[in-house]
Amino acid sequence: HQILVVDDSITTRQIEKTILHAEGFVVDTATDGIDALNKIKNEVFDFITIKNMTDGKTTSVTCPSDLNFREYIKESMKVIASHRPKCIMIDDDFRLINWREGRGCLCDNHLKAFEEKAGVKKTREEIKYHVYGNTAEDEKFRNIFIETQIESLVECAKAMREGIDSIDPAIPGMFCCVGNACEGA
Repeated sequence: HQILVVDDSITTRQIEKTILHAEGFVVDTATDGIDALNKIKNEVFDFITIKNMTDGKTTSVTCPSDLNFREYIKESMKVIASHRPKCIMIDDDFRLINWREGRGCLCDNHLKAFEEKAGVKKTREEIKYHVYGNTAEDEKFRNIFIETQIESLVECAKAMREGIDSIDPAIPGMFCCVGNACEGA
């Protein structure tokens, strides 16, 4: 398997590269999203990426609702846990709503989850309208939207925890959260 480690810290990149290489992976590194996109533009993506709620653009960020990504992250946590760290902390980028560009994901998986919860099919534009609206109906659909975002993160976190627990359930797993609000984090 080939892995691309993307982090702005050279120390983090080198540590992750060393660990993953020792596990038999072919590892390349990138300093940021633009560097990563340049390195993988000719590769085939195996994961669904986030589709911004605000402008509908597809990003280079993997959506936590993607079942293939959840399996990948679970396997990655197994590799990390096999080195028996004192704890595993995930960066503050594990969020979908507040500070993330695009203010949430409306990929096909999230649209389907929204439709199942709401009992009605809505377009990305209609959901965006409700998220920013002020009526009781808007609040109802806004809450459903937020619920779908949080549920996908919780399910992704469960996959991470499963990976860690399969090696050593005593290893603590944590998320770093920034700001004074953590919904969607």
